[in-house]
Amino acid sequence: MDKTFATGFSPPPPSLALEALKPGCSVTIFEVPTDAGYEPGFLSGTVPEELQEGRRLSGQTIFYSAVSPTTSTLLIVTVEITRPKWHSSSPGLDAPSYDLHLLTWRPAPRVDRPHLLLLNTHDRRVMNGILSAVGAESHTRIADPRRLQAAFDALDRSSVSSIGVRNTYRGGSVEVPSYTMFAGSGVDRGLRDADTGRRALGHAIAQIGSGRGSYSAGVATGKGKYWESRAPSLRNYEVFTAELAAKYWLPIVAAAGRLLPNVTRGERLRGFPKSDVAVIETSPRIRGIGWVTADQAPVEQLELQFDSSQVRTDYELPIAAFVPEDPDTPIWTGYQDISGRFHAAGTNLGVQLGYGSPVPYEALLTSHPPSIFFLDGQTVLGAVGYQSLGRTTTLPPIKYRTTDWTTVDLTSETKRKAAEKNAGISIHENLETYLKAQPQSTRRRWILCNDGKGEIADYIVIEMDPGRQVTVSLWHAKAANNRRPGVRVNDMQTVVQQAIKSRAYITDPAFWRVLGARLTGRDSPEIDIVAGSRRLLLLLCGANSRHPDWGLARRPPILNGRIAIAQPGLSLKQLRAELAAAQPTLAAQQLREFLIVLHDAVSQVADIALLTSD
Repeated sequence: MDKTFATGFSPPPPSLALEALKPGCSVTIFEVPTDAGYEPGFLSGTVPEELQEGRRLSGQTIFYSAVSPTTSTLLIVTVEITRPKWHSSSPGLDAPSYDLHLLTWRPAPRVDRPHLLLLNTHDRRVMNGILSAVGAESHTRIADPRRLQAAFDALDRSSVSSIGVRNTYRGGSVEVPSYTMFAGSGVDRGLRDADTGRRALGHAIAQIGSGRGSYSAGVATGKGKYWESRAPSLRNYEVFTAELAAKYWLPIVAAAGRLLPNVTRGERLRGFPKSDVAVIETSPRIRGIGWVTADQAPVEQLELQFDSSQVRTDYELPIAAFVPEDPDTPIWTGYQDISGRFHAAGTNLGVQLGYGSPVPYEALLTSHPPSIFFLDGQTVLGAVGYQSLGRTTTLPPIKYRTTDWTTVDLTSETKRKAAEKNAGISIHENLETYLKAQPQSTRRRWILCNDGKGEIADYIVIEMDPGRQVTVSLWHAKAANNRRPGVRVNDMQTVVQQAIKSRAYITDPAFWRVLGARLTGRDSPEIDIVAGSRRLLLLLCGANSRHPDWGLARRPPILNGRIAIAQPGLSLKQLRAELAAAQPTLAAQQLREFLIVLHDAVSQVADIALLTSD
């Protein structure tokens, strides 16, 4: 029967035996709303012109293309000449490499269910090229995470071997895990609340059935991906896609029940949360790869922020990107829509990887979307939203400290600003006094000021004992919007974002080199030493020209970190009182959420302290 089915395709080249094809069961699922009025052209049995044999497809050549006898699947075989990396200077070992790509259409069985496009390819560029060629790009949306998870839960699983959970309330960069995986036979039965708390189900792999007919199946709901470890014939592949579509549209409850029912699941984003944006963090998949702008600025260092100068709607969230050295002038402006796509709006930016061709920054963000954390606890990642946890009024477990600020002009952060206003000393001056007055528990201590654009922190405290025991505290300060302490969101918003982003220095092996460059003026802003031996610190940073190998720069120790905020404009007493009220004020609730975001983003790599009034 497989051979009979294969003869229904258009004749292939002599070297290609269609009856021998065994495609893997791995698909990315896209929905097409029934009211979109779209159907792919290949349903008529004709291959689209852009996908016919001999045409180019995302850097590859189409070797063969045809429509299945049922006209429901478009089959494409591509070829490209590849060269071994270890033989890159000669074409002697160049050889063709072939890939199989399948696009299947499954029409909706009811008006309240979407049509489905199931695309089987491992190459993201080819995926985009095929969708564009069949005119589907503007009509498709990624699979609904809840429906896809329900389809997976409908399988008769006998064991679960891998679980992945995504952080939905913490940072997602290299120093704080954005994704955690657990593996082992029956791993779902051994997970603790601590393993899954404040996380959402990302992927799962399970064994289906038992005996000779058993196989593995996996799902990654946020990416719309589903796969099985089977390699059927082309005829049976059609059966696989039909059965998967049926489970997606109308899932049944299997005897094993739902997988991890108490763990949050992602949902299709139908509108952005009403709450303010707390922080936007670049995808960890962009970090450390080598993406740069036209000015050679590392893309991973760009700071993404909500663009309050533009109109925000339920369906569009304006975003701007800045280089750390100039936080007031965006180098890119645009917005994200609820389908997870990013669009430029005013200021364009091209980025590139190595010697590759430049691509629009918004295209990179669409492929690797940032995590957007909102004050109400909700998180958005591309086209997927994760709901908030229940509201409580307790403050997160960080170290709350107070000190005397009576002689301080709370609206003046720096000494220069305080001198201009002549209404009291600056926050920096009082913070220096506070830091100097703290008991010294180590043999060596340095207090450094690094205020300025691109700063590590306003103040850096380094404490060191013999035996390479080092503690680094990064203190961030910000002027208040009023001379009287109170509960104001604007006083905390920017400084919390700075504190969260600075945690990268705690785990960065290059920290000591950066410190040395700023001590010697080779990098900006230059560091001023408030207390401690400059000569010894230069030696530790590898910045002593006579003994460059004597310091910590070559063999950096593991740091004990502390991230701290000094904001005298916040009245801690008033904040606690407003949170304890029967109807907490909106400002108090939002400040609490800021502190929770701070705690969840930093607590795994550093202690946290907050220095306030009363």
